[in-house]
Amino acid sequence: MTSIHELLHILGVSAGHFPKYLDDKGKIYEKAIVDWTSASGVTGKALATPKLLEYARTFYGCKTWPSIPLENDGGSGSLGSHFERTLFFNEVMTGSAIKDKVVSAFTWKMLEDSGWYGPIEAEHFEVFSAGQGNGCDWEKSCHADSNSEYFCKKADSTGCNFAMNAFGICQD
Repeated sequence: MTSIHELLHILGVSAGHFPKYLDDKGKIYEKAIVDWTSASGVTGKALATPKLLEYARTFYGCKTWPSIPLENDGGSGSLGSHFERTLFFNEVMTGSAIKDKVVSAFTWKMLEDSGWYGPIEAEHFEVFSAGQGNGCDWEKSCHADSNSEYFCKKADSTGCNFAMNAFGICQD
């Protein structure tokens, strides 16, 4: 998956490419990148392109989902060039190694919004379910100090993994 991840950066998933994304008329989006503040007060950048937002609003079940948060941690290779880990767990375009990565519709919609590629058929989307159908409050529950079932309560405890499809063990 590392090769696919890096290839997706070359194809347009990076902080250097986002400001060059084109709308349907071939013009650069004026507000592809927006400021973002999490429910816990963390700030960063986010993508607010139309196909990506349309998909996110349907996926989360929130008609007002404002933007897709980008990674706000790490060095220049991670910061702003990946999906925010706390929302996108095992999506291939998060910024650190994790097992069972998937290339979800979020990545494909981002590439469509670049204006450089045509529509991508849904048969290419891999299953990604973190937060699906959880509504507009999903982001508020997506940080480690929340009571979300997606985060460990203590080290060495067991419970469901983030995909809710297997047991996992919390580690420091």
